[in-house]
Amino acid sequence: MAERGFFRDVISVMNTNTFTTIIRFVIGIMIARALGPAGKGLYAAILVVPNMIFSITELGVKRATIYHIGEKIYPPEQVIGVLLFFMLITSTLGIIISAGVYHFMNNPNITLPLVMISLLGIPAQLITKYTNGIFIGKEQYRISNFLRYLPIILNLLFIVIFVILIKWYVLGALLAILVANVLTAVYSFDLILKNHRLKIQFDIKIFKSIIQLGAVYAIAMFLVKLNFRIDVLIMQSLTSLKEVGFYNQGVTVAEGWQAPFAIGAVVLSTSANSGNQEVVNNQVAKLFRLTLLMVIIASAFIFFASPLLVPLIYGRNFTPSVQITQYIIPAIVIVILAKILASRLAGLKKTYIVIFVHLPAVIINIIFNLMLIPKYGAMGAVIATNISYSFMAIGILVIYSRVIHRPVSDIFRYRKSDFDFIPELKPVLLRLTGLKKPESKHFKKYGNREAEKKNFEEDFFPDSQEY
Repeated sequence: MAERGFFRDVISVMNTNTFTTIIRFVIGIMIARALGPAGKGLYAAILVVPNMIFSITELGVKRATIYHIGEKIYPPEQVIGVLLFFMLITSTLGIIISAGVYHFMNNPNITLPLVMISLLGIPAQLITKYTNGIFIGKEQYRISNFLRYLPIILNLLFIVIFVILIKWYVLGALLAILVANVLTAVYSFDLILKNHRLKIQFDIKIFKSIIQLGAVYAIAMFLVKLNFRIDVLIMQSLTSLKEVGFYNQGVTVAEGWQAPFAIGAVVLSTSANSGNQEVVNNQVAKLFRLTLLMVIIASAFIFFASPLLVPLIYGRNFTPSVQITQYIIPAIVIVILAKILASRLAGLKKTYIVIFVHLPAVIINIIFNLMLIPKYGAMGAVIATNISYSFMAIGILVIYSRVIHRPVSDIFRYRKSDFDFIPELKPVLLRLTGLKKPESKHFKKYGNREAEKKNFEEDFFPDSQEY
């Protein structure tokens, strides 16, 4: 029964992640066709800064908030008051650090208006992030899930207005993100105001507790995002924006289909709540093997279809992105598999291990990018990415093997029982496709709520497509 529930949650989360994938896919088409390679390169170069800096300035407060609100250690109003204090500090810190990085980049194409729009989005994102933590801590999962999808849907709407209709180019694309984030932040803040009297507070005990719980996660997430996005930061200073656009579009296509496999939250939640860790180890190993099969099939399709699909969907201007898409696929497959094991390590409260894996991976990534980009351009970044991600995945795999005291070969060895769960998922798939309602009253009452909970929890890796 436990295994059946585990794989039901996996399918449910994959189903909902597919919705966000479709929305982001449509956004990606609009951005690529409206901006072209050079504009897409400028767009990527601007966004890479706040996306990387945000993870460290957020200080892991969201996860700490979930704990403090959920455990009711302190009165909710007191915790929220301290969060307001945190928001002021982290917003200011994020703006200052990001502005410093833009100044250091010294790219004449990144003008002051573009920088200002990018910086103004940081406080709005932080408000949404913190309020999301509050709603999860209060087990209001429907609201938290809605706040997760709202900015993506609004972003699509405002891209149509600012980029397609008004034709404000890169400025319009960035403005669409800003307005979407601001509206989401205002709405989420209003929801908090309806239930709580807000007052900025500084309580040293709560402050220290939040920092202690969130700091390790924040450092780990910063290194993860740095490793995933440092190539764009380096490319914009060593090559043309057009080359950055080709690379970013190729990576986006290769990464775009991995969102349905972003099921690490289920692993993390199951790890934390299970009383039998050996059973979870078996489930995770089985999920790892089944995911490997699925991503190999999916990546083979992307490899052979991209020469036709990329020019057809994004325009002939992005034909050079085809080769990038094809040759970065190994890195994407590696990342999907590494997510599962990293989420399990996080569930075992060994998040700090990711720091020791990603720190050398980041250094390797930087060295090979600096060596290869001047000579090979975007393909140099592809090679560096494959090398860095391979090192990261091997490190996580070896460490995970030692933590659970199982040989690496055992994790990869397929068994007939790996596929025993498939008949049990038939009613779940029918329900998700709308062909059949759940028969079990218990599942109807509790299963959806658990799926909502796990659906909201984040993977330990960043979202593949940061619009």
